[in-house]
Amino acid sequence: MDENNKRPGQRPGQRPIGRSGQRPVSRPGQRPVQRTGTRPRTMTSQGSGPRRRPRLVVKQKKKSMRFKLGFLIYILLMLFAILIVDVILWGKLAAYEKSENKKSAAESSSNKVVKVVTGTPVPTEEPDPTMSPTPTPIPEEEIVLRAPEQYQLLSDNKLASAVSEKDYDDGSLDTLKPFLENYSEYAQIKTTVDIPKLKESVYKLPVGAVLSFEDGDGNKVTPEEKNEDGRKTYTIPLKSDDSYKDDVTTRAFEFLVHYSLFCAGDETTSPLVQYFPKNSEYLKLIKKTDNGWYNKHRGLPTYKNKTVNEFFGYGDSLCYMDLSMTQTILAVANGKYLDYDINMGIWMCKMDGTWMISGMVYKEM
Repeated sequence: MDENNKRPGQRPGQRPIGRSGQRPVSRPGQRPVQRTGTRPRTMTSQGSGPRRRPRLVVKQKKKSMRFKLGFLIYILLMLFAILIVDVILWGKLAAYEKSENKKSAAESSSNKVVKVVTGTPVPTEEPDPTMSPTPTPIPEEEIVLRAPEQYQLLSDNKLASAVSEKDYDDGSLDTLKPFLENYSEYAQIKTTVDIPKLKESVYKLPVGAVLSFEDGDGNKVTPEEKNEDGRKTYTIPLKSDDSYKDDVTTRAFEFLVHYSLFCAGDETTSPLVQYFPKNSEYLKLIKKTDNGWYNKHRGLPTYKNKTVNEFFGYGDSLCYMDLSMTQTILAVANGKYLDYDINMGIWMCKMDGTWMISGMVYKEM
């Protein structure tokens, strides 16, 4: 700019100031020229000259920032309060559960004590079959019982069940069997006489079980025990019915005296008929016996020392007895008295209410 054109008060290098009411000249798109170190001036609505920008916008920005900061603090405080409340609630819940567990344990212990004292059974839940352990097998052993069929075996005071049973023959009827099989008059004994039966029963019981034995009336009995082929074997013999012993042995000695007199040649078989069934085949066989060999003697023999060595009643209709007595004769040859000991086993059976001879077992003295 030409120095001649400078206006009073204009600084060196400064663009000339336009006239009053006009803006400084600027290029298109260029901001108005500002003075160095001064705020940009604005024109009044009347264009009366430069004016400062209002402070309302700045205050609004500050308020907005304060609001956001306060809201953020509020949110943080609320979250902190919620956290505190949550911690307190969880603490109380844990304390409550702990106290309830102690109370439940105390009640359970109390219930157990009462049940033990009163003996009340404690119900238990059914075990889950899928979760049950495989039971350990209990070792067993075979037990054999030979006894009349009405006897029972108890294991630990409980009735035991046999795994097998069969008839058992103890041999006590062996001397009677030939008469039952060979003489028709005794055939009815098999059907009319109730002969007790023996059974052999086999049990499989836990090793070490406490065994006991009872008869048909529930009375305890003690069997004979032995070991056979590695098995414990218990034997209970038949029990004798002695209720008629006196009567039947008296009749048996009467028969034995008549039979001894027949053998000595002092009687015929006629007195023997009353002791045998009608038309007895066995009595016919006795009649054919040769008794001529017996020592000649004077008078009738006498009998003393009558003894019942053995008696066994098989029910109320069959019995066996072992009888002995001493027969004394006066010999013709030397005039001396001779004693003969007589011993015989006799089976008798009640037929039509009368005791009859059903078998004879000769024994040597």
